[in-house]
Amino acid sequence: MFKQIFTGVILIIILTTIASQKLNKDNSIFAETIYGPIEGFRHKTRNGIESNVFLGIPYAKPPIKDLRFEPPIPPQKWNETLQTKKFQSSCIPYNWESIQNKDFSEDCLYLNIIAPTNSSKNAEGYPVLVYIHGGGFVFGDVVKCGFDKATDNFAKRGLITVTVPYRLGLYGFMSLGTAEDPGNIGLWDQIAALKFIKDNIKYFGGNPNNIIVWGESAGSASVDLLSLSPHSRDLFQKVIQGSGCGINEFANSQPFIPDKAYPNYIGFGPRYDKNFFDGKTVEQLIKEAPPKPLIVGLMTLEGAAFTGLPGLSPEDLAKFSAKNITKAIRKSFAPESIVGPEFEEIQRDLINYFVYQNAPEKPVSDFYIKRYADLWSDFLINQEVFNEIDLKVKNGWPVYFYLWNHMSSPVQATLPAAKV
Repeated sequence: MFKQIFTGVILIIILTTIASQKLNKDNSIFAETIYGPIEGFRHKTRNGIESNVFLGIPYAKPPIKDLRFEPPIPPQKWNETLQTKKFQSSCIPYNWESIQNKDFSEDCLYLNIIAPTNSSKNAEGYPVLVYIHGGGFVFGDVVKCGFDKATDNFAKRGLITVTVPYRLGLYGFMSLGTAEDPGNIGLWDQIAALKFIKDNIKYFGGNPNNIIVWGESAGSASVDLLSLSPHSRDLFQKVIQGSGCGINEFANSQPFIPDKAYPNYIGFGPRYDKNFFDGKTVEQLIKEAPPKPLIVGLMTLEGAAFTGLPGLSPEDLAKFSAKNITKAIRKSFAPESIVGPEFEEIQRDLINYFVYQNAPEKPVSDFYIKRYADLWSDFLINQEVFNEIDLKVKNGWPVYFYLWNHMSSPVQATLPAAKV
């Protein structure tokens, strides 16, 4: 069943029930939760597909004032019907200009549910797809997901979609490396959302024992870590990772003190601690966590956006050559401080592989731009993803892999490497 693939996204398709939701004459739809009643709405897309939509359901108390920088706690119960017909504020990003929804706030722990309208043929309920957004743990939101595509692609096929925001940057991942401030608050937000879904999704026609957690980029690293942590791994059954894993460098922050050496930037993201990680490494957790069916995906040119080339003039791009890649490797890849005294030999191997191996007789700038993107792709994402896949397979995880190689027109217009 888990092998069924929906183009580009990979989904599970099962039919089930939605009897607890009621529709009135003004298109409002009502549902219960263990915290109180809520009111959403019936939505129809241009394709004529309908769904029941609930936006802005609180899954934790607002993390403000005394709850700022604290792990989430369950929401306060309510008696009056709560209006859940619009998206709530997005969580505050590291750079506010990076967020599509300009309405952001510390009070942001509200999830969204898009469910089929028809009664189910399966008494256990619809399968549930929980989406964790990406953004390097410092930006991103779920407002951009909307509910049209979830209706057309998922509700149509008998799947409930839940989109989950979580605290970002300083608010979600600051850590002093102490027992009082270990960090990973954003991951605890995700756990709180999963607990809410586990306890309440039956009221929306969902099966609490058939939950698939899916993420991309930082969201992919998040769902990987959620599938391993003893605090969350029993809250869902299946995993989809797109473009990231828990051992990627961007998913492993260093302690706060060393970061002060970089006055213009402080990285925020998960870090190993004695709470969320139980004092263990990802590799150790893989060996002890119960295996789950897992789909892992990568894109071609994963690192193309991080090369520093987007935005350069055509004249500058035309000058890009072997010298640029060689200089970058000598400066930024396999430094002595990390790989030890053999760093020069390792750098030579990198140069031979990414600059000279299988090069045409007279390479032009396009060739080197593509190779430079390949270098960054392997360094940032690919190598750790494949290493982790190998480790999970050895520990009994059923793993399915896909490669996404379609480049849309907007991507080709933005990334020089995509034009090659």
